[in-house]
Amino acid sequence: TGSVLCVAWGPYGELASAGGRGDNTVRLWDAPNGREIGSLKGHTREIYAVTWGPNGELASGSADGTVRMWYSLSRREWCTLTGHKGAVRSLQFSPCGRFLASAGDDAIIRLWDSSTGRLAGCPGRGMHS
Repeated sequence: TGSVLCVAWGPYGELASAGGRGDNTVRLWDAPNGREIGSLKGHTREIYAVTWGPNGELASGSADGTVRMWYSLSRREWCTLTGHKGAVRSLQFSPCGRFLASAGDDAIIRLWDSSTGRLAGCPGRGMHS
């Protein structure tokens, strides 16, 4: 399965981790028991970022340039967000969960409406060009 490139705690104590080269899978863990409880497949390249929303939603960002949104309970993808030119390296939900921010190699921060998957805006470019 290769290296682990990112981890994030879920709101109910579960742990999400994402594999590196050749794996392209988000794995969900029951952390206290050390047991894998599910996996999420859909990305075509390495996953560099995972984050949980306050209501149990999960997002993952990849070298394939996409952000995928998942229903954590059913372990199904409900939306693929596109627009980044290059790898997505960072993700964060707003405290209320309404927005998801993504950033990557294209040095653009994108804000997404987390209930519709639509682009809500691009507040600025990153510090690096």
